[in-house]
Amino acid sequence: SDWSWYTAVNIQKPSNNNYKKEIEDIIINYWNKKTNIKINKLQPNKVSYRKVKHTKLKKNYYGCIMIEKKDNVISQILKKFLKETTYNIPNQKEKYIRAFMKGIIAAEGTIAWHKKSKHYGIHISCTNKKEREIYQKALKKIGINAKLYKNYKEILISRKENNLQLLKQRLMTLHPRKYNKFLNMMKNYKGITEETNYFTNKRGGWNKTPQKIIDEIIAIKKQNPNISAKIAAKQLPVSSIKINRVWKKHNLGKRLYKTQKKIINNIIKMCIVYSHVHNYQIAQKCKVHTNVVDRVRKKYNLKKIHKPYCKETFSRAFFTFP
Repeated sequence: SDWSWYTAVNIQKPSNNNYKKEIEDIIINYWNKKTNIKINKLQPNKVSYRKVKHTKLKKNYYGCIMIEKKDNVISQILKKFLKETTYNIPNQKEKYIRAFMKGIIAAEGTIAWHKKSKHYGIHISCTNKKEREIYQKALKKIGINAKLYKNYKEILISRKENNLQLLKQRLMTLHPRKYNKFLNMMKNYKGITEETNYFTNKRGGWNKTPQKIIDEIIAIKKQNPNISAKIAAKQLPVSSIKINRVWKKHNLGKRLYKTQKKIINNIIKMCIVYSHVHNYQIAQKCKVHTNVVDRVRKKYNLKKIHKPYCKETFSRAFFTFP
């Protein structure tokens, strides 16, 4: 109850008050639901804006939450702990260095991927020069050579051999979105599949859920058929998404809404006759989600013919379905 909080976003402060209120409501509601933090502890300046070029809030971006406590003793304890941990990390065992750098890369790392110049690397932001040198020493101890430049508040990890070490030591895996971008970057190296045995369908994922956990997921549902995936996720070390997938695979979860055959036939008919029309327009007419039209096209191999600047519309007579 002694902690207060606010949020920070990487966009300019909107000049339009309506848009400002709209994005602030989105951000505050997201963090309130995500963390169950108390609304009455929200600071008056609830959203802090940064001096950047961006003027609009990106989709599925909610900034970061800043939690504060005005207590000098706790502040000094935390600062001392962080300083000692950071400054002593090069002297630790390799497994602790990996764990530490995995967190640093997830928080401050950026994937630089230039297809034309074929310059691939990871930038780690750090304003403190001494800390940059510490990170460089720590990385060198686990076989990764990072570069430091004058007047450049970042560490650069480049060259194929260093990026391969990031891949093999799984230092990029803590942030799913960054890890996915990193994997797409690594695919551009020639012979990477043969060299690492990555990027093949035969190879099992390193983070594949063990069979023991899958058996427990199935057992929980059989013991209590009415249990939800969210409640089951609290009892097991996996996400509710994974639980739903396992239940669906073994016909234990709730059946999703199935599209009626009549609607599917109408979609097929429209995809054939109106081959230039977008999927979302067909979805609107049939009152279904766009993904339903996408799946029908794939299943029945109904390819969309791309016609430049096409403004083809539907005829009214066509939509008098039985």
